[in-house]
Amino acid sequence: MSYTSDKIKGKLSIAAICCLFLLYFSVVPLFDILQPLVLLQAKQHPAIFSAVQAGLCLIVFFCAGTEVFVKGFNAVLQKKCCAQSLIAVGASIGFIYSCFAAFFPAKGGTDYLYFSACALLVSFALYFYYVQQHAFETAYQRTEGLQSADSTVYILRENEEQQVSLGDISANDTLVVYHGQALPFNGINQKGNALVDESHIFGYSIPVVKLSQATLYAGSINCGDTIYYTPILYPAGQERVPPDEEDREEESTDFTDYVDTPVASLICEPSFPSFTFFCTLLSVFVVLALLCGVFWFLYNGNFRSAFFFFSSTLFCCGIVGLLCSGNLLYGMAVARGLEHFVVFKNLQALLYSGKINTLFFDKTGVLTKNEIEITDMAALTCSETKLLSYAAAILADYDDPYTQAILKMAKMRKIQIPIKEKGSVKNSFAADGAVEGTLVLVGTPDFLKSKKVNFTSGDALLSNYTQKEKTVLAIAFNGELAGLLALGDVPYASTRETISVLHSLGLLSCMLTGDTPHIAKSIALTTGVTEVYAGLTAAEKAQKVALRIEKGQIAAMAGNDDNDTLALDAAHVKFVVYAAKQQIWQHGNVLLLKPDLTPLPYAVTISRCVAQLQKINILIGILLGLCSLAFACGILSAVINLYFTPVIALLFIFAAFVLCVANSYRIHFQKLK
Repeated sequence: MSYTSDKIKGKLSIAAICCLFLLYFSVVPLFDILQPLVLLQAKQHPAIFSAVQAGLCLIVFFCAGTEVFVKGFNAVLQKKCCAQSLIAVGASIGFIYSCFAAFFPAKGGTDYLYFSACALLVSFALYFYYVQQHAFETAYQRTEGLQSADSTVYILRENEEQQVSLGDISANDTLVVYHGQALPFNGINQKGNALVDESHIFGYSIPVVKLSQATLYAGSINCGDTIYYTPILYPAGQERVPPDEEDREEESTDFTDYVDTPVASLICEPSFPSFTFFCTLLSVFVVLALLCGVFWFLYNGNFRSAFFFFSSTLFCCGIVGLLCSGNLLYGMAVARGLEHFVVFKNLQALLYSGKINTLFFDKTGVLTKNEIEITDMAALTCSETKLLSYAAAILADYDDPYTQAILKMAKMRKIQIPIKEKGSVKNSFAADGAVEGTLVLVGTPDFLKSKKVNFTSGDALLSNYTQKEKTVLAIAFNGELAGLLALGDVPYASTRETISVLHSLGLLSCMLTGDTPHIAKSIALTTGVTEVYAGLTAAEKAQKVALRIEKGQIAAMAGNDDNDTLALDAAHVKFVVYAAKQQIWQHGNVLLLKPDLTPLPYAVTISRCVAQLQKINILIGILLGLCSLAFACGILSAVINLYFTPVIALLFIFAAFVLCVANSYRIHFQKLK
C-alpha cells in the first residue's frame, strides 16, 4: 500500500463529510423541508446545485484516487482486471452520466443525478482499503518485536574486547562469538575446538566439532564455548564459487548466494486466480449495458434515455465490484489469524492458502525441535536413575547439546546429581571420572571399546540405535558396560496430530531435508508425512517445489532457515515458522508465530472460510445489481411506477455494504480446525 492507515483514515474522514452533504442534497429535492441556501436550491438554480454536488464528488474521488481509480484502471491497462477495476469503471460512468445530465439537461427539467451514489460507492471502497491496511499494520506490529538482527559484533583488538559494527570488520580482526550466537562471516577457527550447528548449510540436525584452523561458515550457531576466529571477507561484487560435490562437508555450501539457471527458470510467479472471473464479469456488464442502451434507443428513439440505461447498467458493476473486493475480508481474516498465531502478509497469500494441495516441509526446526534429546535409554546392570545420575555427574562440566540433553532428563526426573571426584578426559564424547567410589566411563562405543569394555550385552541395542541414525553414548562402571543412551533430534509433540489434520483437509505432505534417508524416513514414520526427499541441497529443494508447480499444483513450503529460502521463493504460499533466524521472514507471505506447525491448519481453514464468504458477497452483489437493473430499465415501472432514482441507488449501495460487512464478520464465529 502507498499510504499508512492513518493517512487513509484522514482521507476517509474527508470523504465521509462530503458524502454527508451529498446525501443531504439528494434527499432535499424529494421533501419540502430543510431547504439549503437559495443559491443551492435545485429548482431555482439547478446548475449551481449540480456543480456543488459534482465538486463534492470529485473531492471524494481524489481522496480515493490512488487506492481505487489508479489501481483499478492500471489493472485494466495491464490486462489484470480486478475488483478495483469494477468499482473504478462503475463510479466513473456514473459520474460522467451525472455531469452530462446536469450540464446538458433535458427539456422540461433535469435528469436524475448519481453524484451522491458514486461518492458513497467510492467511500465504501476506501473504507475497505482502510480495514485492509490497518490489518496489515497490526500484523506487523505483532511481529515487530520478534524480528531483530544484531548489527554489531565483538572483536579482539590490542588484547581488548571491543564492540564494533559489521561494516568495520577487517580480515585481520579476531571475532568473538559466544554460546547461542550466529557467526556473521565465513572464517578460520583460531583457538581450540568449536561446536557449531551448521543445519542451515547441510540440513544436518546434529552439531559438528570444528578443530583448530578448520573452516567456519556464516550463519552457523555456536553450541559450545566461546569461539575465536578470523573472518574470510569477500570484496564487494566478487562471486563465491560453489564447491565440488565431494567437498561439500568441508567447504561452505550456502546455496542462497547462487542459483543454477535451470532452477531459476522453474521458479514462477503465480497468476491471480480471480483474473478470469473479473474480466468475465466486467465483459458481461459491458455487453449487458450496450444491449440495454440499444434496446431502449430502438424502442423510443431517445438517445438520452439509451445513455441513461447504458450508464445505469455499468454503474451496477461498481456495486458488484464493491462486494467482490477482498479488502474487508482480508482485515477480518488477519484479526482471526492473529488469534491462532497466523499472520497473512498480503491478500494473495490469504486467498492461496486455502487452495494449496501440496505442502512441503523442511525437517530441522519445522517438523523437529532442532535440539538434542534422549530418545532411548537402556540400563543393563543398574537402574536408569543411577545410570543418568552418574553420566550427568561425569559430563556436568561440559556445555554441549548432548550434555544438556542428559542434564535436562535428570532434572525432569528430579534426580540428585552426585559430585565427580576426579577425571582425566575432557570431551563429552569421551569422559571419565570417579563417582561415589565407582570408576565411570562415558563416551562413544568406540571410546569404551578402546578402554577394553566388553560390549557383548549391548551389541543388539547398539545395532538398533545405529540403524536409526542415533548418536549413542555408552556408560561403563568399573570397566563393565552399564547402559546405553541414544540421542537425536525429535519431532514436536504436536507434529503428528498437525500432519493428520492437514491430511484430513485434503493436502499432500512432503518432507525436504538434507539429512540422510535413514533419518528422514524415521522422522516421516513418526510424524506421518506422506513423501520424503532426503539428501537435498537448497537448490534441489527449490527444484522439487517448482516441478510440482509446473504440473499445475498449488504448492506451499514451510521453512525456518536460510537453507529453505530458495524453496520458499519457489512456492505459491510461503509459510515461515517462527525461529531465531528471523532474517528469512522476508521470504514468507504467511508467518506462523509458534515454533511448531500447529498454526498451519488454521491458516488453511481461515483461507477457505474467506473463500466461502467471498462467494456469498459476490452473490449478494450480483442480486442487488440485477434488482438495480430492474428499476433502471423500467421493468418494474408498469407494476410500481418507480424508476432507478438516486435515493434507490443509495439504498442499494447501503444495503450491499451492510450485508457485506455482516457476512464478513461471520468469519469471527466460524469453527476452525
